[in-house]
Amino acid sequence: MKKNLLLLFSSLSISFAVAEIICRVKGNYLSYNERTGAGAYTSPFEPTDRGHTHRYKAFEKQLVTRNEFTDSWTANEDGLKDQNISPIKRGKRILVIGDSFTEGVGAPPESSYPRILQTLLDSNVQVINAGIGGSDIFFEYKLLQAVHAKYKPDAVIVTCNPSDIVEYMVRDGFERFLPNDKVSYRKAPWFEPFYAHSLLVRLLVHDVFHYDFNFIRQKDYSAELAKAEAGMCSAIDSLQSFCNTNNIWLGVLFHPFYGDVQHPELYTMQPLIAYCSQKNIPNSDALPFLFKNGISAQNWQGIYWPGDGHFNSKGYEMMANCSFELLKNKVW
Repeated sequence: MKKNLLLLFSSLSISFAVAEIICRVKGNYLSYNERTGAGAYTSPFEPTDRGHTHRYKAFEKQLVTRNEFTDSWTANEDGLKDQNISPIKRGKRILVIGDSFTEGVGAPPESSYPRILQTLLDSNVQVINAGIGGSDIFFEYKLLQAVHAKYKPDAVIVTCNPSDIVEYMVRDGFERFLPNDKVSYRKAPWFEPFYAHSLLVRLLVHDVFHYDFNFIRQKDYSAELAKAEAGMCSAIDSLQSFCNTNNIWLGVLFHPFYGDVQHPELYTMQPLIAYCSQKNIPNSDALPFLFKNGISAQNWQGIYWPGDGHFNSKGYEMMANCSFELLKNKVW
């Protein structure tokens, strides 16, 4: 009996090892970090130590390494990818907040879309890049609250993309903010430690039990999407209220991932675009702007990094022009 159990255990172990090797050779179910060369699997349920504003530490050195590009820079005294900002204004100021697509991952610092936008505006207008990788609209609201007294922006452009929806499904909304600058996300599923180390477990999670990469079951996705959209609308309301109270012009810039260029019918920003229009918040959608300027499902590689998914310099130039369109009715 003992010999049979040992044989069974050995057979199962060998089968598991062979299946794991096959999965690794195929490379399916790799996380974003593993797929792009950014590092090992990182749990989306584990908050960083960046606090409520999710910004970098003052003068923190950053090294962004991907299979397709490398970028290094140092944060300013406020933890942003920009020069130090004087509290003394000379002219108008536009504060651009968003995630890594605003920060400018995938291009040199001078090719981020806020920097290119600066070149399109009058010389008496200063554009401040307050984009932070991994941020979302809730962190961005907290960041605006934190820096507006020093920066005194005349306008704020909030940059949104489908990751804001996805991140709500992991992080929730304003309830994530705890006392003493602490942050708490949703609880990770019990099997995530096994998922982190085994591609065979990932195959079972996705193909057998039908979880997506945010551990949402297919049958629950529609309800989670509706909840995320409602949460995003709440954040937009908070931004509008804050900007109205502080006499700040608010605009929202939406943009797609390359998958949305290939399959625009799956683009999740449409309800939020409609909500902004309903609330009379100036907004612009980069998806039709890209189509209008010749980008299609056949040539999207010209503005996105195919592996990493961020824009390249050409893509950020298009984002800057789209944001300029958003501002064109203002006298800047």
